[in-house]
Amino acid sequence: MTEYTPITEMGPLDRFTYRGTNWVPVDYDSKEYRFQKETDHRFETRISHAEIRQALKNETASVHYNFHTKTETKLRHLVGDKRVDDFRARDVAIARFHEALILRYEQHCAETGRKLPRSEKLAGLLKKWSLEIQIEAQELTEQDGTKRKTRCDASTSFYNTPSVRSFNRHFREYMSCGRDVRALIYRRNGPGFRNAKVECAESYAIWLEEARNYASRRKPSKAKLLRDVHARIAEENKTRVGKAPLITPGRKRFEALIDAMDEFEVVAGREGLPFARAQFKPKMDSYDSERPGERVEMDDWNADAMTSMQACGFWQALPKALQEYLIENPQRIWFCGAVDTSVNYVLAMKGGRNPSSALIVDTLEMVMTDKTHIAKLVGAKTPWFGVRPEVVYTDNGPTYIADATRDAFLMCKIALTRPPAGQAWKRPFIESLFKTLARDIMMFFDGRTFSNVVEKNDYSAAENAALAVDEFINLVIRAICDIHHNRPSARLNNLTPHEAWVQKTKTYRVRAMPGRHEKRHIFGVTKERVIDSAGVTVHGIPYNSDALQILRRKDGWKKYKVRTHRNDLSAVSVFTGEGWLTVENRISMPTNISLAEWYLAKKDLNRRNGAKSEANLPIMYEAINVMRRAGTSAAMRAGISLHTLRPEEISDATDQLFEGRPFTEEDKFDEVNLHDDEIAYDPLHDGYVGPQGGEFAGPATSEEIQESTTEADTYSDNNDDEPSHFGEIE
Repeated sequence: MTEYTPITEMGPLDRFTYRGTNWVPVDYDSKEYRFQKETDHRFETRISHAEIRQALKNETASVHYNFHTKTETKLRHLVGDKRVDDFRARDVAIARFHEALILRYEQHCAETGRKLPRSEKLAGLLKKWSLEIQIEAQELTEQDGTKRKTRCDASTSFYNTPSVRSFNRHFREYMSCGRDVRALIYRRNGPGFRNAKVECAESYAIWLEEARNYASRRKPSKAKLLRDVHARIAEENKTRVGKAPLITPGRKRFEALIDAMDEFEVVAGREGLPFARAQFKPKMDSYDSERPGERVEMDDWNADAMTSMQACGFWQALPKALQEYLIENPQRIWFCGAVDTSVNYVLAMKGGRNPSSALIVDTLEMVMTDKTHIAKLVGAKTPWFGVRPEVVYTDNGPTYIADATRDAFLMCKIALTRPPAGQAWKRPFIESLFKTLARDIMMFFDGRTFSNVVEKNDYSAAENAALAVDEFINLVIRAICDIHHNRPSARLNNLTPHEAWVQKTKTYRVRAMPGRHEKRHIFGVTKERVIDSAGVTVHGIPYNSDALQILRRKDGWKKYKVRTHRNDLSAVSVFTGEGWLTVENRISMPTNISLAEWYLAKKDLNRRNGAKSEANLPIMYEAINVMRRAGTSAAMRAGISLHTLRPEEISDATDQLFEGRPFTEEDKFDEVNLHDDEIAYDPLHDGYVGPQGGEFAGPATSEEIQESTTEADTYSDNNDDEPSHFGEIE
């Protein structure tokens, strides 16, 4: 049985508003209505009855009956969309009195059976009817226990009887507006404005000049300016011998000149332009963004590490020598953050020494990455998601208009929008985030500090300062994941940003984040390599394929552009002249090895073998497993440390390190499997920090103690190696 859809009643004199557009019904059949656009009848559309009923039910459409009739049009011109209750009570009472006179006139005509001429003969009846109507009204009010208020100087509380001419005007307006009492309501509030009359142009110019002094930083009062203009005119009149004297203004007229000034100009002159901008700026925190990634805002935040450490209790736990070093060498951090406006979800927070386009590009890559491993690294219990944005709003800083920044957004297929300078309120969510971090979130970490920085008292102050700043960055990221994302918000119907994000990603379709090949193409580092029989060798890893060898046979010993990504060494991209060719590695390297891990593992291999030409893949994997157990690997892949090298820097640093024989498949004589990150125990992860000491390093087994002793003996024999930019492996 098919479902029956009733037809909504509409006609050519009605208005149908659908999705913000006004339409006029023209014709209909059993299936649909035909509409014409109200502003231009050349545009037509057809809407089914089922869609109309559903739109009316969802309140996305409305029907205004008789909208295009003559009476509705005239009434709309007279009173607009005001209701009777929107007018003053006395004006409504007078209108109802005039309506009662009109009804009494129609009743008299019906009783006599003939139309009474609305001429001077009607004057006597109007007086009689007026008295009867008001007496009846007064009796009704006395019965209800109320009495109409009267003026103290009024001799009677009755309304004046209108003249025949006024009655005729009321009758015509009442009938032409469809017998609507609103047409009889008194709509004027006075005699209107008189024509501006300037008695003396010279006097008026002095008045205006003195009135404009009200918008001054001296903040004079209106009374003082009035005294000044009187004194100035009196001084001018002394010199006007034989001329008409200038005129002094009255208080009301002079204050009217001041009140007519632009309010923004007055506040800017008295309080300053920044104060005026802040007071009169629109509050733009209700953008209609529903889908995650629909609107993302990015901005920079300059944080003084020492001040922030003191605010959150981190400073008191640092050694005295480290505190003195930080005082002499202030550590300032530039955070670049990104916020999704649909649920106020922080998509990225990247720290750097200085604002740069490289920091923004790294933040953009962080936005489009699942950051759960970073949340796990800093000890957060809440996962950290990512998305590919549709539009990103930034300011007009030099780092955001740089070519590298615009090219990165272009390659990611993300629209980059920059509101006009000085209008920070058009990016309210990111501005509010930085204020929240500086004011609210950090206080939750009072006394909670990481213990490993405090325990390393035997290191230099400079190294400890770098570690302390890194720990502070971890603290900020953990505050975002576990506090900001789990704080209920009234804007989200008392849901947390994390809950709203999960709910909306299940409801709406979101753009897919780029894969490892696309990230390598967008954020990778480009080198030049020659194709040989082993393919191309980058960082000691051979990459080869049949397509690559065909290219070699075609062009011979020619250098090709090779692009790599710091977090994925399993494949590279080679530019063939017509496009980029993806080439996999030939030593079965998995996809989760970063360049930083590979770099430190090679240094460890050189330390063990004593010769850079030796290559042993199992030892490399063993060193990577050691780093992953210590949590160093996750920190390097996250790239949240300030002293972590940029991808270009570490890529150049590996050129000499991996010179010599590349790794081959035969080197895997003792295969070692890579393990997932097993981050070392940290008391902050459990929300507890005790006194300084080794007892908080977590329980250790006898095998781990023996392993750490053996590794310490091994490393102590090789103290002549050059220091690593990433720190030594412990």
